[in-house]
Amino acid sequence: MPLPTLSQFLDYPPGFPVATPLGEVMTTLGQSADTSCGYIIVVDEQQRPIGALSVKQLWNCAADGALSTTLAQLQHAMEPIIQVEEDQPLAVVWPFPGTG
Repeated sequence: MPLPTLSQFLDYPPGFPVATPLGEVMTTLGQSADTSCGYIIVVDEQQRPIGALSVKQLWNCAADGALSTTLAQLQHAMEPIIQVEEDQPLAVVWPFPGTG
């Protein structure tokens, strides 16, 4: 299996406001030229990231007919987002068992 290119790590996933209906998210992702993203970022009213949702999970919800569901209603499934500073040691960002 080939390794991902560096550009795949540098591209930001698309972001959507928390009040966005799932149908709108799916339409936007479907129209995007770059459909390789695995996650979307959900932002609050002040454009601050509040969590990430996997695109696979979004497709599953859409397949279940939940297109009017908003991203706010999927907050239970959101994964946390952390901000990494350039000079932070890896152990601070991603602690390994027995290192903390």
